[in-house]
Amino acid sequence: METAAHRLSDEIKTRGLERYVLELETDGLTIVPPDVTGVTPEFLDRCTEVLLARFTEMTGGCPISIEEGPTGELTWPEMPTGGLAGDNAPPPTQMLIQQLLQLDRCFRDIAVNPVVDALIDHLMGRIPGGAKARRLSSTNSFVKWQGDYGSRLQGYASRRSPTTVTIRCCHRKTP
Repeated sequence: METAAHRLSDEIKTRGLERYVLELETDGLTIVPPDVTGVTPEFLDRCTEVLLARFTEMTGGCPISIEEGPTGELTWPEMPTGGLAGDNAPPPTQMLIQQLLQLDRCFRDIAVNPVVDALIDHLMGRIPGGAKARRLSSTNSFVKWQGDYGSRLQGYASRRSPTTVTIRCCHRKTP
């Protein structure tokens, strides 16, 4: 059986990404360090500033920090429905911010990072004519802070069908 590692592109070789391709193929995931991706701490600080500002805007002015989480009262624009709503609801420990590409160019720069792009090209291949065989479907951020997640941790599952493959590229900032 031929694996993708046997057909490495020149870009993978030029960027020295063979190790990460092997990890993707054997483990299904890889962690590419910032010195390889070129994503600097200052760049991540900019993305963090934008996310925290958007969080404050979306929660009625509640400030938030990486170290302390929300430091005021959370006011949601619309009350959530379901098991996490009502007088007996536990305090929230996360929030979803969507459509990041509309917030700031830094998120576009993450989405088109050349190292990530090369790895995705390797996984997905290209369609006849050389065009990229993928579409960007969403750009979201889960903002999570310290708290008792217990059985309430909101998660999601990726689905794969004969025509759809989900690939996630994540950048994480912690205190």
